[in-house]
Amino acid sequence: MYKLALTIIFLFSAPLFAADTPVTTISMLRGFTSTDVVGIYLKTADTIPNPAQCASNSLIRMAKLDSADFDMQYSLILAAFAANKRVTLKIHDTECSSSYPKLINTVVYQ
Repeated sequence: MYKLALTIIFLFSAPLFAADTPVTTISMLRGFTSTDVVGIYLKTADTIPNPAQCASNSLIRMAKLDSADFDMQYSLILAAFAANKRVTLKIHDTECSSSYPKLINTVVYQ
């Protein structure tokens, strides 16, 4: 019975570890490289959520070392930016990436 109750609570609780941006467009994209980190910064046309209370939410950051599917996410973001497509960006609820909200997933709309 205890396991069933926990399962029900888990299934109906808010999604863990992620907050979505509103459907928006990417207004700025900047790549970065340092001695040990490669990644991107991006800005959206709308306010960027900051669920992890990062020091700054002026940009969203994704580093290759933070994401197993970085190349796929980068491709989606680049295509959306180039075609001015609408996107929803999933931001980590509890982690920042160098003081910025951490990007963990991208949805691109037609």
